[in-house]
Amino acid sequence: MTRNPHPPPAATPAAHAWRALPLAGAVACACALAFAGLTPARAEGPSAVPAVPAVPAVPAVPDPALPPAARPVDLVVVIDNHNPDPALGAVAETIGGLVTGAATLSGKYNHLYLRLGPEATAKNLFADLHAALDADHVVDLVLESHGATGRLVLRDGDLTGAAIRRQLYLRGGERLRLVYMMGCFSSSLNDDWLAVGAKGVTGHVGLNVISVFHLPVFLRAWVRGVDARTATLRAFETGRRGGSTALYRRLAGLLGERVTLQDVQKGSLPVFSGRAVTIHEVPTRAEEEAWLRAQPDAEGYW
Repeated sequence: MTRNPHPPPAATPAAHAWRALPLAGAVACACALAFAGLTPARAEGPSAVPAVPAVPAVPAVPDPALPPAARPVDLVVVIDNHNPDPALGAVAETIGGLVTGAATLSGKYNHLYLRLGPEATAKNLFADLHAALDADHVVDLVLESHGATGRLVLRDGDLTGAAIRRQLYLRGGERLRLVYMMGCFSSSLNDDWLAVGAKGVTGHVGLNVISVFHLPVFLRAWVRGVDARTATLRAFETGRRGGSTALYRRLAGLLGERVTLQDVQKGSLPVFSGRAVTIHEVPTRAEEEAWLRAQPDAEGYW
């Protein structure tokens, strides 16, 4: 197969910032990991909060051994939690950096591209994606930022569906295996990621202020071979059960809006689109070529 040349943007080296994160952040990460299920959960008492829409029961899934990947797989992570409480934002970024760093160190990925805080820009996101995709690597993407309908808010502006399509459609997007977004209203971008070729995509329907708890649970299941849809539901259920009413209200209050605990829980509901891929399902080149041949705009691509 001959591909049209699409030179990648100048890519800066991945910022492995998790190596230098402060001790306080490490303590916060340990707390989050314990919350995520590394220690037994306490029994849940009755709640006075109205029930959120029912979520399908998450079956117990064994942790299968992972076979060697057929192709290199990279992990691209962009985390930006700037908010009115800088301490909370720093803790969230620290947790995200440590958890994703640990996932890579455990040998599940070929390379980690990690952007935290001021480095969390759309420019860096696409530079890192193209560095990996143009090397013919398969890519998993984790995005944590603020959001609104039709956009995620990064340090250099909005990441929109139009930008995703412009940057990645017929430019390597078919090598995206998983896109995991934690931003508010991020499910409004699910279709855009699928349109460029991503296999599975997770977003959230509305105001998602417990995302800091989603990532440790999701990654813990994902790197052990649980499929993306099940891992997504597991992360949501753990966050919903484990977060206290006071914590939810504290987080929601930081937004300067009058929202109820029920609003927060409903907004955090995940939406999974596409195929329920697993970490040991590495898309083949033949699969990518079949997808490309089905695209009406791919004439002249070969």
